[in-house]
Amino acid sequence: MSKKKVGIIAAVVAVAAAACAGTYYYGDIDFDFFKSSTEDKVYVESVSEIMGLGISGQNRYSGVVQTQKTVSVNPDSDKKVKEIYVSVGDTVEEGTPLFSYDMEEQEMNLAQLKLDLEEINDSIEQDNKDLAELVAARDAAAEEDKFQYVTDIQEKQAEIKQADYDRKSKELEISNAQKDMEITEVVSTTSGVVKSIVKPDDDEDSDSSYSDSSEQAMITIMQLGNYRVKGTVNEQNYSSLTVGGAVIIRSRADETLTWTGKISSIDTENTQSDDEDEDYSSSETSSSSYPFYVELDNTDGLIIGQHVLVEMDEGQAEAKEGLWIYESYVVSEEAEDGSTLNFVWAASDKNELEKAYVELGEYDEALGEYQILSGITEDSYIAFPMDSFYEGITTVTNQEEVDYDADIYNSDASMDEDEEYLEDDEDYSEDEDYSEDESLDEEVIDETVDEEGADTEGEVVLDDTVDDTAEDAAEEVSE
Repeated sequence: MSKKKVGIIAAVVAVAAAACAGTYYYGDIDFDFFKSSTEDKVYVESVSEIMGLGISGQNRYSGVVQTQKTVSVNPDSDKKVKEIYVSVGDTVEEGTPLFSYDMEEQEMNLAQLKLDLEEINDSIEQDNKDLAELVAARDAAAEEDKFQYVTDIQEKQAEIKQADYDRKSKELEISNAQKDMEITEVVSTTSGVVKSIVKPDDDEDSDSSYSDSSEQAMITIMQLGNYRVKGTVNEQNYSSLTVGGAVIIRSRADETLTWTGKISSIDTENTQSDDEDEDYSSSETSSSSYPFYVELDNTDGLIIGQHVLVEMDEGQAEAKEGLWIYESYVVSEEAEDGSTLNFVWAASDKNELEKAYVELGEYDEALGEYQILSGITEDSYIAFPMDSFYEGITTVTNQEEVDYDADIYNSDASMDEDEEYLEDDEDYSEDEDYSEDESLDEEVIDETVDEEGADTEGEVVLDDTVDDTAEDAAEEVSE
């Protein structure tokens, strides 16, 4: 092949390359031309999996059912417990006997009080006799001797008044002791379940150590029918809870069993270790958790001590008619007639990505979900949309098969580089006379062929609008 022909071919190839470059940079882009040479893959999931099939998607917090109030029952400090009638876990009603007193000491005390009263009465009787004798002696004495009896009479009268006061006090003690003797048993003042019992030590006077604290009370009773839920929230998440916010309570054993309520308080003053909260994953960095409390709207079926899950009520428990998907999966585009079309990227029967056009119904603003009237079903497989997706990409259900380093998953970065390149190239970006249709028409290829077979080489003449690289390529080939 002659050098002239080689030069002509090279020039044509260079012009074609320049035309492609111009097409790429100036708008008539053929995306298929720039697709990765390797086969792209997109991960798809079924609509039913994406929407959870009953899984709320909300943060959940561990909790336990407890009563609003516990009642502490302690024995009288001056009495000894004889027998406890109940055990931990027993259900008691108002009026149920809890324990009895050993009344032996009280009986002895009452007997002693009565003896004391007799002594006081005998003392008063004697003082009155003594006073009468002093008065008689005073009256019988001479006038000059009467004065000496005045002091003795006054002292005796004072003794009688004190004795009379002691008598009245002792009578009151006896009356109280007699009343106290009537209380031989202590009964429950509420209905509930016996939570704890601290038995008195027979060898030590431990009765005085009891207090109204549930940890130090002899008997603690949890009231029935007035339940609440005590939950725990990590310090990193507690801001997502609000006092007064509606919540859903789920049974750990069966999540279909639910109750509703509102958060009554969040106790940020008291902290507990995350180790007590099994819903939080272990971490080398320790953090604190705060207790919060939920007032329940209903308690049917709940049991004291039952472990439950707590989540904010965002309407996820409300039954909805039809098919719903998250709004982030819906893509909108403009049709030729100017109307808006909505579609999702879905897997075809051939496991290829395609646009599945859908008809939208209602919109749930709280959950960010659209009702789908037609276009897909809960068995359809869809992908989370990206601007770089195109129809025909292979769809897979195993995410490990996807190469996330492929161009379609890094299109934003590549486009940013292209835009930067265009901004630097003022000759192309600002040339308004350069158009898609006219760029190649202005290229002129002038062939000069030596008819006599001399050494004249093929000459390629390109218009200034053609990229210099095309001319350089032609010259290199011709040489």
